Amino acid sequence: LKDMYTLNQIFQLIETEATAHQQIAQYGQGDVWEIQPKELDYVVLWAIEDSASVSDRTLTYDIRLICMDRVLPAEENEEEVLSDTLLILLDFVAYFRQLHTEGVTIQPSVSFDPFTERFDDKVSGHSCVLSLTQSYNYNKCQIPI
Repeated sequence: LKDMYTLNQIFQLIETEATAHQQIAQYGQGDVWEIQPKELDYVVLWAIEDSASVSDRTLTYDIRLICMDRVLPAEENEEEVLSDTLLILLDFVAYFRQLHTEGVTIQPSVSFDPFTERFDDKVSGHSCVLSLTQSYNYNKCQIPI
């Protein structure tokens, strides 16, 4: 059985993919209230741990991804922003579906929630929750020292 991925390692996978993504200018992670739009370079991908759960020898991390971009004052690019941010999040779904590891699988169904005029910078985009599941064998030796 492969070692399980820690939450830190899951976030590292997301950050590595975000950094390599040609459309993403900045990656961030943490609570939603930590997003400071005026300090960001857009397009931004933000990752948040929604929850973690254990059941029947599996551990599931629910990671919320928020992808956002600035909308022009007259909102003439809002549809383009919504389209682009959805496509970027689809890239992350594909990444985790194609991740060549026996360790992590992604829940097959992912819903995407659009938002507009959010935060101080009036950004728009999409968010989704990726449910990433892996085997968990209740091994107390996995506890970090």
